[in-house]
Amino acid sequence: MVFCREESSSDSEDSVSSNESLERYTIAGCWARDEWGLWPNGRRMGYQLRKGGRARHIFEPEVYQVRESPDEELRYVVVPNFLADTDIAAVHAAGSLPTAAQCEDRDDELEFHHVAHRFEGELRSSSRPLYRRLLGVMAWADQELWGSMGDVSQVFPEVEYIRYDGAPTSKEFAIDPHVDNRSLVTLVCLLSPQGSFQGGISGFDPASDDQ
Repeated sequence: MVFCREESSSDSEDSVSSNESLERYTIAGCWARDEWGLWPNGRRMGYQLRKGGRARHIFEPEVYQVRESPDEELRYVVVPNFLADTDIAAVHAAGSLPTAAQCEDRDDELEFHHVAHRFEGELRSSSRPLYRRLLGVMAWADQELWGSMGDVSQVFPEVEYIRYDGAPTSKEFAIDPHVDNRSLVTLVCLLSPQGSFQGGISGFDPASDDQ
């Protein structure tokens, strides 16, 4: 799930893993505009971060762990058990709807082994409290750690339903190391029980060369 920035008008909300995974589901982000300024999966749905000068739908989890780094931009936060079983079921249902568009916007040089569908509209329509809670925890994390959305009033959430499915191979990654282009904040949620797959470890650039 990604927050991307864009200054144009849109509808407001008011109107890295190893390749040993057998089967794994996550929700994560998609790309932003292409070089011609067009959205790859049609018109995007905006989300107002603030209303009347105040932040909307900020959600602070009861339990979380901040992974520190000398470089503030490399810090990140882990929220254990953020999604209940009912939330995960709702995500599976929304992500599996026939209206969820398959993502075909990956860079030609990016090697990956997964299938992804965009479904922010489906998730918002079917489970709006969950949708707002996901956005709220991203806004809270940015407020606490990075401040990348400090001067932003509207963002454009992109939500992907991703399935990694395959036998182990000799390759190190199920998707090449990369960054989410034009993303202000990215949230990755594991949807499969940890005992139901092999591998599936997310990796991040180290804070220093000796780590």
